[in-house]
Amino acid sequence: MELLTYLVQGSEADPYRIQFLRNGEKLTITCSCAAGELGQVCKHRMNLIVGDVTALVGGDDPARVAGLIEGSNVERALGAVAEAQRTLDDAKRFLSRQKKVLGHVMAGH
Repeated sequence: MELLTYLVQGSEADPYRIQFLRNGEKLTITCSCAAGELGQVCKHRMNLIVGDVTALVGGDDPARVAGLIEGSNVERALGAVAEAQRTLDDAKRFLSRQKKVLGHVMAGH
């Protein structure tokens, strides 16, 4: 089991506490911000995951985050989200093209 703790400055006066707990392939990442407390994806955790440490004000070495994510359930979930985003982007482009076609058809072209 491995535990990393970080402090990031958010919108509140006191920094938020982010904890990464890895046990086997299971990685749990918590944040003390309001969104994190509700179990929602928050920018504080996402920023650390993608290597953005601009709001980091204390804690463990941020370079260790990538190693915790690799091979974890979080890595797989991130991959699924990225794939869903690609699918959505493709669908939006297709919809835009089809609307243009509809516009041409409606205009009698």
